Amino acid sequence: MNNPNYISSKQNERIKNWRKLRTRKGRQQFGSFIIEGEKLVLEAVRSNMNFRSLILSTDQSSWLEQNKHLFSDELSIYLLESPLFRTIVETEHPQGMAAEVDLPVETSISQRIPRQQETHILLDRIQDPGNLGAIFRTVEALGGDYIWLSEGCVDPLNPKVVRSAMGSLFRVPYAHVEMTDCISYLEQQGVTIYLTSPYAAERVESIQLPSRVGFLLGNESEGVANEFVKRNLRQVSITMSGEAESLNVSMTAGLLLYERRRSFIN
Repeated sequence: MNNPNYISSKQNERIKNWRKLRTRKGRQQFGSFIIEGEKLVLEAVRSNMNFRSLILSTDQSSWLEQNKHLFSDELSIYLLESPLFRTIVETEHPQGMAAEVDLPVETSISQRIPRQQETHILLDRIQDPGNLGAIFRTVEALGGDYIWLSEGCVDPLNPKVVRSAMGSLFRVPYAHVEMTDCISYLEQQGVTIYLTSPYAAERVESIQLPSRVGFLLGNESEGVANEFVKRNLRQVSITMSGEAESLNVSMTAGLLLYERRRSFIN
């Protein structure tokens, strides 16, 4: 492994570039993003993400010595004093570990390999980073296959999404799509698309789901856009008790995926 490079100045060009990766524009410009914390760094290693650099605060040099076998000998290592390290990350109390990694390659919907059983989560203008990260985690945990993101969704590489996904972002195939075209293409491929609505009379737990299925979930406050409601997609809801009008979108995704899994098993 290369000897660590020590950076002490805020004016260092690498420091300036790492700060730019906090923004979507910066991530697109450099083709990379920052992950922070030991768990995410190790998840990225496990997921074979391509590392550009490992960035540590000086008090983590012992961690580097213990874990250097995990990284390529050619990887660039940078050591920063804690105050400088905090300027490139977003958490209030960082662990002193971060990495710059290549952006994930988005999955092309037309290049996916159809399977006998597949589950798609289609997201219309999901804007809360915590929700999107939780959906990635849930899709991986409950065996979903793809996530398709409409225009207006929060950037999945937003640092809050990355932290909330806890590594699932590195492994769940996803892409930004024109949602109308995405729905049409999947339907042509034999995938049944369900529009989720708290007002739908048909309950997802009461139906036998097909082996190839997609669930369209809408914006946290507005629900699914009217243009999709007008498509006459089959609508489903989840049975609820009490006076609550609806469930959190990430919870809804989890329950839908659970019902899909139960339906396939049965």
